[in-house]
Amino acid sequence: MTITLDLSDQQVRRLKARAAQHGQQLEEYLVHLAVHEEISYEEWNARLKALPELLPRDLPSLPDEALRRETMYRE
Repeated sequence: MTITLDLSDQQVRRLKARAAQHGQQLEEYLVHLAVHEEISYEEWNARLKALPELLPRDLPSLPDEALRRETMYRE
């Protein structure tokens, strides 16, 4: 599976630095984080609560049509 992330240059620099500290390339480090990072329920909850602050303020909302079953599952 391929996943695309839209990261700022600053975020990429920080992640590359962390990867280097672990002796890994960026891609290896990201896979390691995705597979091995375990966090507590409290930390997970805190990250979820902080998520709206990370999103752009001008993010457009989805039209109601996009959320209809018929739109998602066209046969």
